[in-house]
Amino acid sequence: MGAGCGLRTRSTIQREHLAQARPLVISGQTETATTTTALTVRVYVDDEHARQVGDFEARLRAQVERANRTLRAALDAELQIVEVRVGWSWFTGNPGLEAALAALEHQDPAADVDLVLGLVSPLALTSPDYHQLGLARQPGRHFVLRGMDDPEDLERLTQSADALPRTEVLAVYHARRKHRETAVLLHELAHTLGASHVEAQETLMSSAHSHRSTRFSMETVEVMRRGLRRRPPVGTTISRETNEDERARRFLDRGRPEDAIALLAPLVEAERASAVGHTLLCEALSQDPAATSRSRAVCSKAAEFAPGSPLPPLALARAALLAHDRESAQHHADAALARMLGTSGLSPHGAALASIYRALFDLVGAEKAISASEASEARDHVAAWAHSTRERLEAEVLGDANTDAGRVFIRVLLAAEEQYSVGAYAECLRMLRTAPKRYLDSGAKLSLECAALHRAGRLKDAERVCRDGTKRHPASANLWLTLGRVHAARGNIQAALRALERGAAVASEGHEVFPLLIQLYRAAGRTEKADALDELHRQRFGRGLPSG
Repeated sequence: MGAGCGLRTRSTIQREHLAQARPLVISGQTETATTTTALTVRVYVDDEHARQVGDFEARLRAQVERANRTLRAALDAELQIVEVRVGWSWFTGNPGLEAALAALEHQDPAADVDLVLGLVSPLALTSPDYHQLGLARQPGRHFVLRGMDDPEDLERLTQSADALPRTEVLAVYHARRKHRETAVLLHELAHTLGASHVEAQETLMSSAHSHRSTRFSMETVEVMRRGLRRRPPVGTTISRETNEDERARRFLDRGRPEDAIALLAPLVEAERASAVGHTLLCEALSQDPAATSRSRAVCSKAAEFAPGSPLPPLALARAALLAHDRESAQHHADAALARMLGTSGLSPHGAALASIYRALFDLVGAEKAISASEASEARDHVAAWAHSTRERLEAEVLGDANTDAGRVFIRVLLAAEEQYSVGAYAECLRMLRTAPKRYLDSGAKLSLECAALHRAGRLKDAERVCRDGTKRHPASANLWLTLGRVHAARGNIQAALRALERGAAVASEGHEVFPLLIQLYRAAGRTEKADALDELHRQRFGRGLPSG
């Protein structure tokens, strides 16, 4: 190998890091329309913006054109600047954007244009919070934007790429600034059309800007299209109480699904509801056990209207569980999970989906839903269950449990465990026989099978299965524990002690094998052995065994 071959230079590493800092391209979501609705815009520029943002009008028109590429594709619409007024004086002692927006509304009631935009000075330190960068009425005709220059961002990039030419650093900085300009303009425009924030990170309607944002969600596009269709003519005041979707969402957030149903059901029946309206009605109906059939019909329609939202299949999964249809629940839960994993960022619905997978005894599905979920106390019980179950199975399941066969096996195993826990040992054994062939000899399956045979009184079969299991999986404390119990039940105390001793040698802290072995030692009059085992546990794990 030649000298230095394979070594990465400082400039190579910095160039890779700089490439990661480059933003993704904001794009449209459908083919460009042949006809386009023009939204006329009058722009007011305050003195500070004009002073701090060089060639501000050219920057503004370039910013609008970049945004129009997305708007033409998503909405068949575009912004059209009809006038730029420089020298807007709005500052009255309150520098906040809310004050600027109120001043803009007072300055220009938008009697002859669709929108009025105010440009104000940049922040000294740019924040990722969209509403520190821009503000709009929802819905409305007015919005304000700050300048998007960020000297601190340039300084960070420069320091992290000091071995690279200045031109490379500037190219990435300007790409980031253009992305921020375009994203904030699109975000605030969406608010004027009635769109709200979404919880999924890295979409244009997240509450915080990310240079990884590339698009609006499908639901946001539907809200914007509906807002555009229903937008009152120029010169007409826009009421903020006419957005049924927003009102229905507020009802649901306040725990009043019956009010959301009353609001949206007539619109759905008259085929005037949006995709978001169908989804919200689906969500509301799924909270009523008495509305299962109606919920399924509405949710199926919502799933067609909103192909990117996990809410309709999630509601269908919940309804199927209420109807004790586990197969359908599994199908719809998998569809909801696929939609969650198909969108960037974390989903607000992961905790609910994880709970459904928990009810289905699907460990892999629960883990994936948790990983795609926002941090939430609501999912803690599912996360704890998944963690403990995974930890218990990890050393005993052959192969990769995240394969399709592995997922099937874990579902079978957990469902069989449920039957075991309620004393249905014959049903538990029947379920275990349906496990995929590659897992028939896994430690987890053999351990549960042996335990079920033991509880069912089939001691000879239990001993055979446990012996086979300990030969295949000598590190499984569960198998040694169950084999010890079988020997004890058959009156062979010495064989039971030997099996439990093997189990204690490989067991984790607090495993059931320890107290059972101590109990048998004491029953056999071997007190010193019992005390020594307690001390051994203390030395290995830093604490003694629980008393009793």
